Amino acid sequence: MGKSNDVLLREKLAEVIRIMNMHGTRSEEVRNYCHRVKDELGDQWNEFLRLVAVLALEKEGKI
Repeated sequence: MGKSNDVLLREKLAEVIRIMNMHGTRSEEVRNYCHRVKDELGDQWNEFLRLVAVLALEKEGKI
């Protein structure tokens, strides 16, 4: 049984954050990983960006 879409997107986001913590938020490693994720997700990329936005708003206490 495959992972749910939400779980997959959250795993991708967790990996981006891990890479940012290791290499810096604007590092080449982060750019490369994000390009790979975008290619892997295809049509789900917009949903991934929505998840990032929702989590950012939650962190700021705006939702």
